[in-house]
Amino acid sequence: MRLFLRAAALLCAIALAGCAAMPASSPRPDMKTLQAFVAHPVRFAPFCFRTDRFPPCDFDDPEAVRALIGRYRISCAFYDRDGNPVTLADSPGRYAAVVEIHRSGGVTSKRFLTLCRLADEAPAVDSTALTEHFSLPVDSSIDPGLVTARKDDFITFTRRVSPEFTAVRLAAQMEASEAVCAANLQELTALQAAGKPLPPESIVQLERQWWVDFKRRYYGYDVVYPKEFACPEIVEGLAAATLRVGAPADAGMKGDAVETIDSACEAWVRDVGVGFSLCVARHGVILLNHAYGTQGAGPDKDKAFTPETRGPLASTLKFLTGILVIEFVDRGAIGLDEPVGLYMPPLRNLVSRAGGRPLTTRDCYVHIGGFSATSAVGDRSNDTEEMVADLYPALEVGVRHEYDGTGLALGGRLMEMISGQSVPRLYRRHLTEPLGCADTDCFIPTGGSLSTSLDLARIGQMCLNGGSYGDMRFFHPQALRAMMPVPGRDRFEPDVNIRWGVGIKQFDIDGLSDQAYGHPGASGSFLVIDPKYDLVVSMIRFEEGNDFPDFLKRKSVILKTILDSIKE
Repeated sequence: MRLFLRAAALLCAIALAGCAAMPASSPRPDMKTLQAFVAHPVRFAPFCFRTDRFPPCDFDDPEAVRALIGRYRISCAFYDRDGNPVTLADSPGRYAAVVEIHRSGGVTSKRFLTLCRLADEAPAVDSTALTEHFSLPVDSSIDPGLVTARKDDFITFTRRVSPEFTAVRLAAQMEASEAVCAANLQELTALQAAGKPLPPESIVQLERQWWVDFKRRYYGYDVVYPKEFACPEIVEGLAAATLRVGAPADAGMKGDAVETIDSACEAWVRDVGVGFSLCVARHGVILLNHAYGTQGAGPDKDKAFTPETRGPLASTLKFLTGILVIEFVDRGAIGLDEPVGLYMPPLRNLVSRAGGRPLTTRDCYVHIGGFSATSAVGDRSNDTEEMVADLYPALEVGVRHEYDGTGLALGGRLMEMISGQSVPRLYRRHLTEPLGCADTDCFIPTGGSLSTSLDLARIGQMCLNGGSYGDMRFFHPQALRAMMPVPGRDRFEPDVNIRWGVGIKQFDIDGLSDQAYGHPGASGSFLVIDPKYDLVVSMIRFEEGNDFPDFLKRKSVILKTILDSIKE
């Protein structure tokens, strides 16, 4: 923990602008009001512009915002693509806007937005329509071929649009997204013209990494955490179990185990019509890696499910995010029960509603941080931590359990600031690539990722080994134990059968032992690890089906069939 304590002390010593606490005399706003406030985006007019003058900005609906927080004043600071402060947009390219919203009581809120100066004085045509909602301004600094090649990126942006958005809010989000795409396409065009290789990341991922780099300098993290985050470490002589294909006897299973499990899976697909892939491994031996039925959802819904089919992890990704946190805990960079404000400058000195109880990293991952599904703070904004700072005075930390994604999104920002790597890069460099999970793409802490059942099983086997795989050590066993549910504060209504840990659910159901843990997702995908039986079970699917209780019942049948196939 020495690294953590030293870093925390240094961070506390840095003078950081805009971290003012809520004055004690200020009335505490309610959560509903603050949620409505953070939901209102700031809008530049326009986000893409063609002169050296930065455009003005305000909220998408100023009157509605004033009704929520009273009178406010906006000021902006601008930075070029290298993070240097500027007053004019002297050349085409990306610019960062740090928008300060000065509110009553001396409170300042911040938003981080991307602007783009285009090269031409006037466009040949207004825009290039790419999807129903999305277009790009025509500009000579953008290679048209890259626009075509990145079409899937633009579709990703339109998926972020809520059907409940007003026309004004829809326009604001699309214009902001157009600036993001234009800025990144300009940078890709410049790389291409210089004969340099183009990065493999999507525009969303490139944009996130740019803001990680910027905010580390802005908040002072580049000084506090100058060293590169390294994980896993290669340990000479370490020979942890790695998955291999073998016979039932090698896995300690009955001779007819594969046929018995296959029969139960085929019956499920036959009765319900929803396909999936399933991987079962015991003692490091892959007993079964099969697929059943068709995909059942999406554009390829009639295509056969195969073991190589990549399906949505949904909230199973929360378990993988928990593994990233384990890596940081193991290296002394994060303390699970320390206030998040130690690491996050925007949250420093703020006081929550529930008796001043500070929000901790564990609170965020166990879903008792006071957030909710309607917190209006997601993982796709540049300023998640600033929005959480806006909500903080109304948080009731530790009062109730409410399943949400905001806490995990905040945890992801914490890891980004410490490591200097965006969450997608953290997944790739420190988890999936070392384990050989070539079919897994993880984008954000809270969902939107794809994998196969075999890839999930590799990750499960690493955890079953206590944090090692082959000669690689991702974390020590004691760090994994620290993430497990804490007796006495791990069961919450309405489902007391689940014990909650950091990115982990521990299950006392379906015949599994009381040591079994993992995490399911709303798509029906799941990962289960049972140390008592030295067992890993993973499933990938696109949907649970129309009857959730029936899904749970049939999932239980599969797990019990697997357990019954273990040799006595």
